[in-house]
Amino acid sequence: SGNRGECVGSCRLPYKLSDGVKEIKSDGNYLLSLKDLCTADYFKDIMESKIVSLKIEGRMKSPEYVFFVTKFYRNLIDNYYKTKNISINEEDFQKLKVLFNREFTKGYLFNENNGDIANIKSSNHIGIPIGKVIGFEKGKIKIKLSDNLRQEDGIRFTKNNTGMIVNKIYNQNGLLINKANKGDLVFVDNKVNLHDLSDVSKTIDISLSDELKNMVHSKVNVDIIVNAYLDKPLEVTISDQFSKVNKKYEVVSKAINSPISKENIIKQFSKTGDTIYDANVIVNCDENIFISLKYLNDVRRNIINEFEHEKLKKNKIIVNNDKVEFKNYHLNQKTISVLVRNEEQLKCALKHNVTIYVTDPLLYKKYKALNVYLRLERVITKYPDYVNENLLITESGSIKYAKDNNVISDYYLNVVNDYTINLLHNLGVKKVTLSVEMDNEKINMLTKDKFNLELIVYGRAELMVMKYCPINKIINNGKKPCNLCQKDYYLKDNDKMYPIITKNCLTHILHYKNINLIDKINDYKDINSFRIELYDELPNEVEKLILSIKNNI
Repeated sequence: SGNRGECVGSCRLPYKLSDGVKEIKSDGNYLLSLKDLCTADYFKDIMESKIVSLKIEGRMKSPEYVFFVTKFYRNLIDNYYKTKNISINEEDFQKLKVLFNREFTKGYLFNENNGDIANIKSSNHIGIPIGKVIGFEKGKIKIKLSDNLRQEDGIRFTKNNTGMIVNKIYNQNGLLINKANKGDLVFVDNKVNLHDLSDVSKTIDISLSDELKNMVHSKVNVDIIVNAYLDKPLEVTISDQFSKVNKKYEVVSKAINSPISKENIIKQFSKTGDTIYDANVIVNCDENIFISLKYLNDVRRNIINEFEHEKLKKNKIIVNNDKVEFKNYHLNQKTISVLVRNEEQLKCALKHNVTIYVTDPLLYKKYKALNVYLRLERVITKYPDYVNENLLITESGSIKYAKDNNVISDYYLNVVNDYTINLLHNLGVKKVTLSVEMDNEKINMLTKDKFNLELIVYGRAELMVMKYCPINKIINNGKKPCNLCQKDYYLKDNDKMYPIITKNCLTHILHYKNINLIDKINDYKDINSFRIELYDELPNEVEKLILSIKNNI
């Protein structure tokens, strides 16, 4: 479940675009692979907007990247507050690119052209240009450098999109060197079996990596105050600007032979090498006291652990696990609902006394008196005024319509537990559709209290919705209007064909196969509504599906 942090990286995999008959030629195979968002050039606009919090993607990135990109934007913010301007250090920007980039896009916030959102040629880190391959000699690649190169740097050849670590660099005389400069001719071992001339990029800068590793592992400063007075408990306080822990330990005794010195106490409490802390230790103590070194080490470890727990506790989100008082809804007999995509399917469904969902506002207007609901868009930039309408809502902002309309929530809200069900009902939602990611076991774990719950038992689940349009990118290079929506298109992954639905310049990608739980309907005792999601089914197929569910319930 990508919705719960287990993304399989589908958007970084290769696909072909097909019209159902033939594949459409493109410059690359990574049709869903977006460039990395970079707003540095527009950062003054962001700072002067009403935005108050900035998010940086760090998931699945290296600690060095996370450290540097955070520092990069921290500097932009601080400089703006000082000068009211944004000053981008070009050297830092190059470092950012060599750490990780799939090319940069300014994103839809700044009206990026559809053709410039994705890098369909590569889903990998492309680095920065470093030179060109100009020949091959005796198992080695000859490169003319446009930037510096060091031993253990990583490079990528754009011709065949293969990369390698440069373990050895040779000069023109065949002698080993550990670095080469911009403009030099060098040789590297042909470890990737390259045969064609190619551009070369640097994907790892070993000097930068080493520099950042040292900075990433820098310590957090804390103050440790130790009070060690004769016949009183040993008292230790550890603090930083956010947290503080104070503890008392065993009573300090008088030394018989070897008193412990202030310097030795400071030394023991300064040993924070295996922690993230760098301690400034202050000791207040009597002379001629005894505390064993082993005991001081134990105290140090104990107080630091307590400090860790205190800091974690401050950031912990408390979940209320008390029993929820659920509303008890009276359920009528089990019902059927059908999502239709055209009038032909709708007319067929009307014969069977079922609830009907439509995606076309014109169809809704024509048939809304006949138990028909309008499914709203998943991406809404302006909310229309709806009153006394039948609505199937697909995103959380539309919950506001539940006050004045007859509202059902769709599976896109990813409802997987009783708490969400109860919340939606309390907000006025009349029926809740469960997530398509729930298996039988999870569904049966839901409360036995009676809710109005709907389950999709047949149809293609929608896997993704995007403002980016791969059809427009490949066929029209991002230019609009394109009028390409009149034809059926698919993403092709080997023999799997994922239908693409485009509407209002939003791209919806459906699963290549149908959910089909119709034969298991009687296993779902607490579900009172079963849905069919149609795609291109013909009237006779729609008829069979509805009758099949009726026979089962």
